[in-house]
Amino acid sequence: MMKRRLEGYTQKGRCLSLRNIVIFIVISFSFILNMSGNFKQNAYAKGERGNSSEKERKVQIKEGDEWRYFKGKKKPSKKWKDNEFDDSNWQKGNSGFGYGKKQENDKNNRNKTDLTDMKGSYSTIYVRNNFIIKNAHKITNMILSVDCDGPFIAYLNGIEILRNESGLPKERFDISGFIHEMFPGENILAIEGNNDDMNSDTFTFIPEYELTENETNGTE
Repeated sequence: MMKRRLEGYTQKGRCLSLRNIVIFIVISFSFILNMSGNFKQNAYAKGERGNSSEKERKVQIKEGDEWRYFKGKKKPSKKWKDNEFDDSNWQKGNSGFGYGKKQENDKNNRNKTDLTDMKGSYSTIYVRNNFIIKNAHKITNMILSVDCDGPFIAYLNGIEILRNESGLPKERFDISGFIHEMFPGENILAIEGNNDDMNSDTFTFIPEYELTENETNGTE
């Protein structure tokens, strides 16, 4: 009689253990499925953020582009470098500006606007150009490049940003320190170029400008 009771308890214990194992397996499997769903959701959310992209927009005034220019036979208005100055009476011409013998491999071949009356008459030329930016807070850098056979002074929106007294060959200048002077919309770059010898046989003045503006798109 006692033996039968022991066998009954043993079988009952086995049933309880088996049931516990089944319950544990079911709970574990449900947990794994839920975690898998969470991982998929997180991966999907990360993929959506990954769709955002950062693009760069270049604003350039290149060699050969058109400028307004004024010959320095007399000095222009004191406001010639300012945004509100009306330069509609100034001449139009493509850079570079200059004169001289145009021999093969001579940099004066780059003169698109020939200043044939400059030699012995005047030593300075004033130029202006405008450009448009969308967002002044998105500007990351600005570069000014000037090839001038003499000193030059550059202004941005009426503010002097660079003065070079040496008349060195073409150089690139990082003027990013003046980004805070930029406006959304129209901006004015004005440069005074000088010939270090008014009686020289050649002269070349070629200004160039480049601005980088970031444009960010996408969901965050």
